Amino acid sequence: MIGGHRVLGLALLGLAVAAGPSARADDVPWHGNFISPPVRAVCDRTATLPDPTAEGPKVPAAALKDCDSVALYYGIGRPADPVAARQCALSESRQGEGGPSLGGDAVLAMIYANGRGVRRNYDQAIRLSCSGSWAEAELQARVTHLLALKANPACAGPGGTAAEGKGGVCAFDFCDDITSGAMGGVCSDRDSRLAAVERKGRMARFQSGLTADQRPAYAALSKAMEAYASAHGGSETDLSGTLRAAFVIEAEDAVRTAFETDLAALASGKAPAGTAADLATADAALNAAYKGAMAQTYPEMSGIRHEGIRGAERAWIAYRDAFVRFAAARWPAVSAEAVKTKLTRDRTALLKELVPE
Repeated sequence: MIGGHRVLGLALLGLAVAAGPSARADDVPWHGNFISPPVRAVCDRTATLPDPTAEGPKVPAAALKDCDSVALYYGIGRPADPVAARQCALSESRQGEGGPSLGGDAVLAMIYANGRGVRRNYDQAIRLSCSGSWAEAELQARVTHLLALKANPACAGPGGTAAEGKGGVCAFDFCDDITSGAMGGVCSDRDSRLAAVERKGRMARFQSGLTADQRPAYAALSKAMEAYASAHGGSETDLSGTLRAAFVIEAEDAVRTAFETDLAALASGKAPAGTAADLATADAALNAAYKGAMAQTYPEMSGIRHEGIRGAERAWIAYRDAFVRFAAARWPAVSAEAVKTKLTRDRTALLKELVPE
């Protein structure tokens, strides 16, 4: 699975009402209580601009079936295609009122602010940020950001990479100005999806060096790692705050990063140290940490349950055993005790995080 499509739904699940726009009589996002008069005025002015639906090159409509404007814009799983991203985003529903999103208006705002596939148009980017922002503080920050870019002579010009200015000073991303936990989850999902593409490439290169006999063991290990990452992120992450979706994604990706780091260390000849005695000590520490976590009383809102910790522990055991089997096939000189000791110590550290000091 690439990145956190599964987790993205968590960003929209059970969110506090305070995270989104406050109540207002005319239900226009930029007429909220926390929008400054200058920002409100520029949103009112740009709201009269027409949708530039006929502008720019086109791609066949058939190519846009079930399209994902975020993937098309950032190049997730395929080369970035701003022309297709723009048409896909135009076909998506307006996102600002339904909840936090990077699709629809958000992608269009980035396309026009950065001049990707079209001529740079800050007024259109502002219009789309006004309508596509979910939280008032973010709307205020985004429009202020775009007004500053529009006023910067270095950011003039048609757009594109060459016109983004030194150090990307003129580049605009919808995640630059996030203030809400909900949007934090959406942007973390975006980051995870991008990281997953890069990780997939690295892992493909790693697998290319395996023999036919080693590949089945690696496939089983990779599957066990993903199961453990999902169990740890979904069951051992505090979900009581508005940043819960981001925390779940980060917890899952931390497992994936540790997995890749451990493989890289072994591949470079940096085998972990660990004797039978070391493993016995590590096991004792793990059992103590597990008992401590299972004895802890967790707040209802945290979403952490003893059965979830138990499930994550079982998934970790399956992952540990799969890692030992693969390591034996790929690096037979490395002892099973050394591999188990390293993984056990890492698991113990995670369990200790579940128990406040």
